[in-house]
Amino acid sequence: MKSGSFDIDAFIETIKHQDWMAAIHLANQEATAAERWLHKNKKKGGHHTDNAKQYADILKGVIVYLRNGVKTSSIQHVDIHSLDSIRRGWIYPDKTDIC
Repeated sequence: MKSGSFDIDAFIETIKHQDWMAAIHLANQEATAAERWLHKNKKKGGHHTDNAKQYADILKGVIVYLRNGVKTSSIQHVDIHSLDSIRRGWIYPDKTDIC
């Protein structure tokens, strides 16, 4: 897992300069790792398991946004501008500076 602390901002910083497919792939791997961690540690409960579940849900929302441009409720507090630059690189591969 890229972020052992379940920090979505750190993860987005990691994928910010990736191409569209790589960003989706990494988000999928990260969400899977968070859910596996949650499954292994769910009996412990507490703050970390809540963070892991929220982190996995946000990552799933990031994947939906990157694929479809749909902003789900799980990513309402995520900095969309970084994700937009990844999407623009996919939609307009020769013009990544379009606003």
